[in-house]
Amino acid sequence: MITGDVIFDLPFYNAKGILTGGDIYGPRYRIAKIAVEQEPEEEGGEPSSQDFFEVCIWNASTCYEKTPEEMITRKTFSFDAEGREAVLAWLNEMIPEKKL
Repeated sequence: MITGDVIFDLPFYNAKGILTGGDIYGPRYRIAKIAVEQEPEEEGGEPSSQDFFEVCIWNASTCYEKTPEEMITRKTFSFDAEGREAVLAWLNEMIPEKKL
């Protein structure tokens, strides 16, 4: 089970941006803060951006950058405390707990 202390709090992602984890022989995951550009609300207005968590899971011994896109499952969550809890719940749903 992945716990809240493993995926860190929001300030970590503001400073570092990316966390990777998992097992070299099993599912691996990557949590990143991404900014998505939003269209201006008014014509001629300034575009804005909104922050999200992008979570990727893959079952390979390769690093994220070397893993083929078709082997990666992605999901986005709001970049806030509720989104962080949703990230944690989704990771625990998607990655089975190891039996020792």
